[in-house]
Amino acid sequence: MCYHKVMANKSKLLDIRLNKELDKKTAEHFLGFSFGNLNLGSCITQTLPSLEIALSLNGVKQNRLISKEIDNYYFLYKEALETKAKELDAVWSSYEKKFERFISKISDKSFPKGKVTLYLSIFDSGNNFMDSKSFQVWIGKNEEGFVSSVVFELLCFYFDWYAKRNLKHFSDDERWHLTEQFANTFTHVEAFEKIFGFIAQADVPGFGLMMPFKHIDEFILQVTEVGS
Repeated sequence: MCYHKVMANKSKLLDIRLNKELDKKTAEHFLGFSFGNLNLGSCITQTLPSLEIALSLNGVKQNRLISKEIDNYYFLYKEALETKAKELDAVWSSYEKKFERFISKISDKSFPKGKVTLYLSIFDSGNNFMDSKSFQVWIGKNEEGFVSSVVFELLCFYFDWYAKRNLKHFSDDERWHLTEQFANTFTHVEAFEKIFGFIAQADVPGFGLMMPFKHIDEFILQVTEVGS
C-alpha cells in the first residue's frame, strides 16, 4: 500500500507531505553514498541500522530489503510521523511572514507564485528537485533546524527561478552550483538572524560562503565578475 500522506496545510507557500515511496527512492539512491566530507549513506543507516545488511546486496534484492524496512518503519511510527508533520506545518506557518520579509530585504523581486512541495523525510539527506518544485527535509529536525533548512531550500528555488530569467549566460551546471552557494550565503547574512531570531543551522559543505552580502544584486555582481 502506497503511503503518501497529504495534510490540510496551514501554509500558503508550502504543501507539506509525508511520502514513503520517495523515502524508498532516497534510500535506494544514497545507501553507501558519500561526497567529500558529506556522507549521505550514513543518514540512511542511522535511521535504519538494519539496512547495513543491504550494503552487501545488489539490484532487486537490495531494493526489496529497503522497501520492506521502510514499510515497517512507517507502519510502526505512523501516528508519531503524522503528529510531527502537523507540528512542523504549524511551525512553518508561524514563520512564513518572516520569510516574506526576509526575501523583501535581500531582493526587489518577490518569491514566485505557486506552492512548493515539502516532503518530510525519515532520512536527514536534504534533497531538492528543481523541476518539480519540491524538496525533502528531515522530519527529526528541531524548530530552528527545520526553519533553517526550509529557508535554505526555498532560497535555492528562488535563485534558480531568478537566474533562469535574468542570468541566461550561465549553464545548467553553473546555475545549480550558484543556487547552492546563494542559499548557503544568504542563510548566514545579518538579516536572517534579525528577522528569524536565531542563527541559521543550515550549511552545505563544499560550497562556501560569499560574505558579506545584503542583497541579491551584490551577489550576482560578484559571481559575474568572477566568471568574466
